[in-house]
Amino acid sequence: MRNQIKVALKNDASWLKIIASKFNKEARNNQINIPDTLGRGYLNEFKIEDGLTVVFGEMELTGDLKIEIMSNKEKDSINIFFKYLERGNSYFKPVNADYKEVTSGGVQFFSSNVENYLFFPADTHCFLFRVHATLEWIQQNLFDFINQNFGFNRLIFSNKKIMHFEPLTNRSLTLFSDVFKSEFNPRLNHLIVKNKGYEAVVLFFDHFYKQFYIDEIRPLKYSIMDQKRLYGLVDFIKANLHIELNLDLLAREVGFSKSKLQAMFHYFFHQSIYAFIKNMRLEKAVELLIKNELDIRQVAFRLGYNSSTHFINIFKRHFGVSPKKFRTQKLMGE
Repeated sequence: MRNQIKVALKNDASWLKIIASKFNKEARNNQINIPDTLGRGYLNEFKIEDGLTVVFGEMELTGDLKIEIMSNKEKDSINIFFKYLERGNSYFKPVNADYKEVTSGGVQFFSSNVENYLFFPADTHCFLFRVHATLEWIQQNLFDFINQNFGFNRLIFSNKKIMHFEPLTNRSLTLFSDVFKSEFNPRLNHLIVKNKGYEAVVLFFDHFYKQFYIDEIRPLKYSIMDQKRLYGLVDFIKANLHIELNLDLLAREVGFSKSKLQAMFHYFFHQSIYAFIKNMRLEKAVELLIKNELDIRQVAFRLGYNSSTHFINIFKRHFGVSPKKFRTQKLMGE
């Protein structure tokens, strides 16, 4: 039977000490490591300023991790919880509903008076970025923005419960990349995260407002349902990189015309659908080269390339080195 750890957390700013005690770990320098029985990884926590705290980390799990976030009686804060999954799944439990599976990642936005469940099963590799902001901090920093719409103001500042989930946007993925693939010295992490903490708040509140309240000013270019179908197609692409993914197939899968599908990819991902697929395959190629003992021909086959020569040429044009040399450099720690 695989290991499982359950953690119950208060819906407040600090999580690290509670998680550390459950992991039988000591938090040092605002960081704890995932116990070996659960996998590997880390969680960091930074208090950016009074009322604004960020938790971020990476987990590669061999056991199950279940987190229960207990609700407060009064709404005194909000959480913005970004998740990006490189492999595996996660589950969240909305209010009065069953667990919902997340396969590529997403953003949860929930208030402190909402009970919430997060489940990360074994064989999941994920990145987390949680922003906790008190209503007092929001009042001081975002009041003019929120106050432009009565309904939006009431949603945030009344005791009304908030529980919202949506797929990650391209801008959210860029935020993840900036935090987790930074080439800066680790001692500068607190400055990077401080900057990205502010950016995450602005990014989400701006996006959330445009989705649900901007229609009083101008109509949305694409409906929320269209966006969800598009991100469902992204999951389909990730799961089927080994087959030929042409425009006809993808348009049928998502139920859009080819022209609409191409336009939406440019609008949300700032690249063509074929460039997106190529980049997804190259990201997967890196994972297979580093973590598997497959030869180059097998990697090419798993990514849908008809020949290893074609794969090698594309890889070399993108990364500047051949797949073989890339693997050697990574294994030698270069």
